[in-house]
Amino acid sequence: MGRFNRDVFFVRGFYISLLLFAFVLSFAPHWSSKALAITGLIGLLRFSFTQLRKSLFFLLVICFAIFYSLVNMFTVGVFDYEWISLFLVLALCHQIFNWNEISHKEFQRILFFFCLGVYVVGGLNFGNLFISDVSSIINLKFFDKWDSHSLIDIHKLYFGLYLNFALLIVLNFYTENKIRTLQFFLHLIYITTLLFFCGSRGAITIALLLIILWASFKFIGEKIVWFVLIPVLFLIIMFVTDLTVLMEWIDGDLSRLRNFIYNKQAFLDSPWFGHGIGNEFNTIQSYRSPRGWEYLQKYNAHNQYMEFLVGGGVFWMAIFLLFIVYFLIRVRIDGLSVGFVLIILTTFLFESILNRHHGVFFFAFFYTLFIVYYKNMEDKNKNPAEILKSNLASSMQYEEHHICLNTFLNAYSYLLFRKELNLFNHFSIRIDGIAMIYVLRLFGIKMKRSSFDMTSMAPKVFNYCIEKEKEVFFIGSSEENIVGFVGMLRRNFPFLKIKGFRNGFFTDEEEKNLVIHEITKKNPDIIVVGTGTPLQEQLLLKLKMAGWQGVGFTCGGFIHQTSKRLDYYPKFFDKYNLRWLYRIYDEPKLIKRYLFKYPKSICLLIFDLTKLSLQKNA
Repeated sequence: MGRFNRDVFFVRGFYISLLLFAFVLSFAPHWSSKALAITGLIGLLRFSFTQLRKSLFFLLVICFAIFYSLVNMFTVGVFDYEWISLFLVLALCHQIFNWNEISHKEFQRILFFFCLGVYVVGGLNFGNLFISDVSSIINLKFFDKWDSHSLIDIHKLYFGLYLNFALLIVLNFYTENKIRTLQFFLHLIYITTLLFFCGSRGAITIALLLIILWASFKFIGEKIVWFVLIPVLFLIIMFVTDLTVLMEWIDGDLSRLRNFIYNKQAFLDSPWFGHGIGNEFNTIQSYRSPRGWEYLQKYNAHNQYMEFLVGGGVFWMAIFLLFIVYFLIRVRIDGLSVGFVLIILTTFLFESILNRHHGVFFFAFFYTLFIVYYKNMEDKNKNPAEILKSNLASSMQYEEHHICLNTFLNAYSYLLFRKELNLFNHFSIRIDGIAMIYVLRLFGIKMKRSSFDMTSMAPKVFNYCIEKEKEVFFIGSSEENIVGFVGMLRRNFPFLKIKGFRNGFFTDEEEKNLVIHEITKKNPDIIVVGTGTPLQEQLLLKLKMAGWQGVGFTCGGFIHQTSKRLDYYPKFFDKYNLRWLYRIYDEPKLIKRYLFKYPKSICLLIFDLTKLSLQKNA
């Protein structure tokens, strides 16, 4: 048997588990719970507390949970585990997405598999109706037959929620030309049939709003974010007017209107901080008639806004609405993101969806998926010069540096940097190339040349390690060169603690993963990697993701250059910044790079910096 390929397992296993989770969201709760457990296990195996502390969203969720817990303890005296589950699922989903990048293709597949799952559930239940009561289908009298003919037990309001999101996805796919016009109309017919069969008037209302929203984005071209305020405005209208006829149409009877009246009375008796988070149900029951239908059936508020207002008052609902504002700030404003918010906020009007498994999983999964995906897309679309400028190290001194991973760019590696922006965004960047230094200075960015070699950064790091008794591990070049390099260091820096070293060649990913595991167990204070860009950056980042807690440096060709003599560059070439000329002399194979790649890179750098300057002055 071959050795376990950890990297392949994480990549393939994680995405397969994500697709599985999206597919089974609309199935029975235990299906999606098990799927989320698998996804969470694979996604969090690279857990790093250092990364966790840097997550603003995770800290926001933790603060939200602490506030909830304190209020719950002091006002009710018990915990409401339904609310705690929302915080935990939000935090879990955010972390697994944040640590495992979702590409555009994977994002589209997740949406596709979610639609597929909804279609399968709807098709199975509709097929059961066809078998048991085919006449109702022939006579088009199958409206609101969902509850009496369901093979898969999911409440029609929640299935209506999922159907509307599937509709939104189909509209988005059509806008992006992922499906043709005929396919688009076939999807619409199928979704409309299932909405009719489901019989949720609230879901039908949301579907109409989504089509209006989509049409405004596609044909008018206006980004009407204010559209998401419609449900909130409707809630205000419900407080000040009598909506008996409308509520009866949405609900089929007046149970939700009676519920709303009881909820309203409870809220008005304690409007600012409510009756206790977690105590919503007991509070609402105390306002109902003991003989009433809602009391006997033990209904919840059937209105998520009223759950917030009764439990924690205006203050509690305002905190939740901050999550919606945060979402709209972080994502790209398009029909998909705005439509998702519209679906959630409108469904809140007639169902407490965050009190049940289906609602919690749906909200947490797609809320966090949108935030992390759009952030990744934003990073990829950023001007390379913007990321370069924001990640430039402010000093040549190692001890003043606060970011754990350090790399050095020259005119050649800038070309590779432009293709791997997400990778380099994890690094503090210094400039190793006099041509790039001059270009940056032309644009007002004052930098000094810095490289991990004996003319610049390396002796400072080595002396710092000796002074602070830090351990160093080296990776790079061939076995012969790394052995010669380490011997050279031991002769010239006898007090430098070298934790270990190895060459930079790996037979396959399995061997690389084993080396990463071994180095992580040793946990050296500093690791220096010289395997060429971007392989050296990828290796350092994998070490960091595996749990190594030290400081990393890339060093390019430093190891093989220093394997035979400590001072690679003659003083004349170093003094007059002609190191590039000496490298051509020493390694003629680099002539092509200097003649063709370097001029192209400098032109692109000038273009990126000019574009960045124009954007800031616009």
